[in-house]
Amino acid sequence: MAGHSHAAIVGGIVMLVSKYQGWGDAMKALWTVIKLWVSNVGIAFKDFFQEIGFKLELFVLRIKESFQFIGGTIQNFITAMKLAAQMDFAGAKKALGAKVTTTATAEIEALERTRGTQRAKNLSDFMSNMNTARNIDILGKLKPRNAKAAKGATATGGGFLNSFGGAGTGTGKGAPASLGETASGITGGGVRTMNINIGKMVED
Repeated sequence: MAGHSHAAIVGGIVMLVSKYQGWGDAMKALWTVIKLWVSNVGIAFKDFFQEIGFKLELFVLRIKESFQFIGGTIQNFITAMKLAAQMDFAGAKKALGAKVTTTATAEIEALERTRGTQRAKNLSDFMSNMNTARNIDILGKLKPRNAKAAKGATATGGGFLNSFGGAGTGTGKGAPASLGETASGITGGGVRTMNINIGKMVED
């Protein structure tokens, strides 16, 4: 039973290969999509470990900030008591209510800015890969081997790509620029839209 299934699969592959050409370009496009997907997996893992490192460092800095704040508050209290002993009650009140600043606070702010930059870059790289993969038309690389169909495709510049909606959209609307090179006689300049002469194809 398994042998019949394998034979059917192989037969289907042989039929597709014999019916269409451009498999080399299609496989290259597929490989590009796979590499972009692997890259996004790597970006996700990198961001995950960056977040862990950020949380650990932030935790340590918060503890440091707490100790520095307590030390600064005690120092303000001592200063206020000295001023009160000198009958400078206004100065003592001011010293007691003085804002406590710590070096850890500045370190936390710098750490949060760095992590924000990392997140923005990771997201930008991830979305760039997604958009690139979305605009790769793998099926659009295939063209029928049938002589009449191929002749019609060459004459119109659309060919097999039209059945997948790749032609006529323009590179500015999401179609990959590489599609402009798939039609015979058209290199560069994006995708061009041409009419198909159905009558001509039937007569041939």
